[in-house]
Amino acid sequence: MNDEPSQGPQTPAQAEVARLERGPQPCCVIVGMGASAGGLTAFEAFFTQMPLDRAWSLCSSSTSPPDRESLLSALLARHTRMPVLQVTAETLVVPDHVYVISPDATLTITGGVLGAESPPGEPRGHRTPIDHFFRSLAADQGEYAVCIMLSGTGTDGTLGLQAVKEYGSMALAQTPASARYDSIAV
Repeated sequence: MNDEPSQGPQTPAQAEVARLERGPQPCCVIVGMGASAGGLTAFEAFFTQMPLDRAWSLCSSSTSPPDRESLLSALLARHTRMPVLQVTAETLVVPDHVYVISPDATLTITGGVLGAESPPGEPRGHRTPIDHFFRSLAADQGEYAVCIMLSGTGTDGTLGLQAVKEYGSMALAQTPASARYDSIAV
C-alpha cells in the first residue's frame, strides 16, 4: 500500500478500504460490571448516580444460579433512564445502553458485539461468568474497556480484573466498607 498522503477526496470504496485497514474502532468506552451476593444494591446505587450522555455502554454480569429467572434488567430499569436490554442473541453495543446477561448464559464480546453463550460451559458451583466476561472485554476492547467489581463473596471477577489491567484497561473494585458483602477477593 502507498504510504504517501492521498490527494483529494476519497471515493466510497477507498474510504471503506481505509476503515478496514484501521480495524474495528470502539463505539465508546464499554464498562463491564460484575457482582455476586449483595450486588443488586450496589448495581441500583451505581445506576441511580450514573449520568446520561457519557458515551459509555454498561454490561452487567452476575453469579446468579443458572436455573433462576433473572429480574435484573427490570430492576435496573427502575434506576436509570438508559435502555436496559437483556442479551439473548448477538447484540451490537451502542452508547448509553445497559446490557444484562441472563443467569443461564455467559456474556462474551467480539468486535463490539455481545454474545450469550448458552448453556454456560462450567457446571453449577464452578461457574465464573464475571471472570469470563471481563477477560473477553479486555481482549476485545483493550484500553477502551473498564471493569468494575461490585459487592460479593468468593473470587469470581478476580482473574478477570487482572486480565483487564494486563491489557492496559481500568479495573475498579467496590470498597469493603461500602459493600453489603465484603468478602470478595480482589
